[in-house]
Amino acid sequence: MVKNSTGKNARKPRVTVVIPVYNTARYLGEAIESILSQTFGDFELIAIDDGSTDGSGRILKDYADRDDRMRVIKQENQGVSRSFNRGIELAAGGYLARMDSDDIALPTRLAQQVVYLDSHPDVVAVSGWVLRIDEEGAPIGYMKPPEKHEEIDDLLMGRSWPRKGGAFIHGCSMARTGVLRQLGGCREDFEPTDDRDLWLRISEVGRLHNIQRVCLKYRQNPTGLSGSRIQEQRAQSRRAVLDAYRRRGLTAPSELCYYEIPKYENEHRHFVATALGTAMTAAASGFYRSAWKYAWRAVRANPGNTRAYRVLLRVMLGPAAPPVARIARLLSGK
Repeated sequence: MVKNSTGKNARKPRVTVVIPVYNTARYLGEAIESILSQTFGDFELIAIDDGSTDGSGRILKDYADRDDRMRVIKQENQGVSRSFNRGIELAAGGYLARMDSDDIALPTRLAQQVVYLDSHPDVVAVSGWVLRIDEEGAPIGYMKPPEKHEEIDDLLMGRSWPRKGGAFIHGCSMARTGVLRQLGGCREDFEPTDDRDLWLRISEVGRLHNIQRVCLKYRQNPTGLSGSRIQEQRAQSRRAVLDAYRRRGLTAPSELCYYEIPKYENEHRHFVATALGTAMTAAASGFYRSAWKYAWRAVRANPGNTRAYRVLLRVMLGPAAPPVARIARLLSGK
């Protein structure tokens, strides 16, 4: 049990970690433990239980009862943006770190980010690289945003194409609490890309920086997000960017990078295309077992898709190919 003699309400930590929680009982314990076991210990953890119904509340209470650095705020379901904003209001730390309730922070995440912000007063927020994992924890690729503010801002503003995955990862971020309050936190009407809107506004009052190390395991369900939902994200993202151009008194380019994505005839085609894209990303990162899983998922979903078989064959010839493929390679003399 970790207890502080001054009591929960009297603590004045250097960092506040805010985790909005809604029905993530399957992953919640691992997420919380990854924060409570950080090498940097001068923090408070505020978990906002956003009306969970799956047992997440019991898990949160159990951890909070055992560790005085953690407190739980219960509320009716209001959405992730409003939950994050409530965390900003309650934060006692001078720095505020954000994490999703199904992600896993690497042990030195907070320490690295605190050191950087301490030594760079012109930087108002810092994030880092992440390892993407799927719902089962299998690795599917890296996201390696650029280091420098100018490159980050170009990506946020749609002036350049992301080559290594995103500009500034919200769930891996740490910002100066005063700046977040000054800007009013997230604007809920920009959901589900209110994070992009927030970083665009923050980049106008100070510099952003990405630590060039993996700081977080970022959980995604690559084939679980509908095509219509992705289109909504792109539309809202475009809206946030155009609003930033107006705010800065600039003329937006006729075409913004990144926002147009293929529109498939139905969700089934979208599922197959997403599975194939995930397989190719995983293979390119050396995660051949994950690549095989998603390539095979695409083949099963659409046995008549020739591209799915081409991707599957490419994955089968990788170093983590299933035994049958290895035998076939040996028999063929390749």
